[in-house]
Amino acid sequence: MSHTASTTDQDQPTMLETLEQRLRQRQAEISERRSDTRYPLDTGVTLTVESEDGSHRSISEAWALDFSRGGMLLLAERALAIDDELVVDFGSELWDQFSARVNVVHCAKLVGSIFRVGVRFVT
Repeated sequence: MSHTASTTDQDQPTMLETLEQRLRQRQAEISERRSDTRYPLDTGVTLTVESEDGSHRSISEAWALDFSRGGMLLLAERALAIDDELVVDFGSELWDQFSARVNVVHCAKLVGSIFRVGVRFVT
């Protein structure tokens, strides 16, 4: 059994192509404002909030795309409010339970339920 795509199916960009196009456009806009070198990072992380008792509660899974001395770029499964303080938990894949405290500095919907989130490290 073969599947033949219609002309309209072939002309419409896929979700991945749309995501790639939007990321490329945003990267060009933001790269002009960067003062620190960005290093590629390609790993899953968990975004958590810290309770008063010091425990962490997961609020979203995310994908870390790059980092610099000042912060990171993430793709998250939900919108995050500017100035929210979060903890980014890296699994033991890269570091043994490494985490970093961050503030959300920008959040923009890319496509579907995927959000592009810029965070600044809290020092």
